[in-house]
Amino acid sequence: MTDAETLSGYIAQAAIKLPGVAELGETPGPLVALSNMVGEARIVAIGESFHHTHEQLALREHLLRHLITQVGFNAILLEVLTPGPNPIEAFVRGGAGDAESALIAAGARMWRNQEAASLVRWVRTHNDANANATVSVRGLDVLAVGPLMRAVSAQTRPADMERIEAWSYGFDVDGRSDQASYNQLAEHERAALHRVYDEALETLTESDALYEAALTVRNALKMLQAGASGWTKGFALRDRAMAEAAIRFIDRTDAKVIVLSHNTHIAARASSTSPTHLPMGAFLRARYGDNYFVLGAAFGRAMFDPPIYGVGALDGEPNSADQAIAALGCHAALVDLREASQAQPLRLQGVGIGPLPYMEYPALNAFDALAYVDVLTNARQLVDTELSLDAKAVDATRR
Repeated sequence: MTDAETLSGYIAQAAIKLPGVAELGETPGPLVALSNMVGEARIVAIGESFHHTHEQLALREHLLRHLITQVGFNAILLEVLTPGPNPIEAFVRGGAGDAESALIAAGARMWRNQEAASLVRWVRTHNDANANATVSVRGLDVLAVGPLMRAVSAQTRPADMERIEAWSYGFDVDGRSDQASYNQLAEHERAALHRVYDEALETLTESDALYEAALTVRNALKMLQAGASGWTKGFALRDRAMAEAAIRFIDRTDAKVIVLSHNTHIAARASSTSPTHLPMGAFLRARYGDNYFVLGAAFGRAMFDPPIYGVGALDGEPNSADQAIAALGCHAALVDLREASQAQPLRLQGVGIGPLPYMEYPALNAFDALAYVDVLTNARQLVDTELSLDAKAVDATRR
């Protein structure tokens, strides 16, 4: 393999340098390359290396604005948020309150920051000015299902409804809180929870507004049941459930969809580093082929204070695509990977799951392209406990 065929050699030739995130303006000029990369794809997934980072979230807002205003995308699917009605969708459709309140009320920790609020405000402004081309914001995840549990039980009214409602408040925030609450239940209590939502699905029809909620709760409980004996087992079920939720939404609408999630979820093939199960993106690629475009996130170095997932600083991971882009000395860049020699591994920096500061894939086609920023710092959190590893402290923000 010649230097030009290696990933680092290819990146040196193919990278499209962008202005720094702060300099990217409203004009489409710098991001025309993104339109060309996406082409006719109907689903574009945009990743992140870590949750809760200022620069990648800020760049992502510019990418979304471009896809919406210049390419016609009109739906956003979010990790962590569950399917169905949500406070963010209500706000962008003209509801009362503000973006910050909507994000906090939604209970999705990774979106409760000023950067996400900026995007949500922009979507609201766009919708106000474009009544015939509005953008919806929906969820696809099986975390923080407490509100869905209460909504379903209120309609189906199981015999142990009071106990179900009391337990449901432990499932209001995110995966750590959900798993801790599930693990604390006795076996017969877990069995009661599963029975209630299995029976609800037998009672409700697919056309019923609460059917999706009951299905999401059942999938969440299956994930938590598996996760009680090891987080990777539950994680695999989560990716499958997210893919199925995305497919249900995509197949029943004519929307052009943007999926926002971590790199590890949107990848179009399994990683060779833990966890090695099929990610959501692999199911979407199998169903939609080239209509599913995967834009992974990359960065040069990170400086987090307070740390994110125990990482305070990361100067760079050798042999990563991130460091090959960093060697170009640019503040931001886009790299289309599809013309590179595919039979070589792809290493991407970042954590959020797994023990390593990177994920490695056996071939480049796990991602179609990369969006790069040179440095990562903390997002500006709306809730003081957002980066806490204490599930009780986080859960208290929903009371």
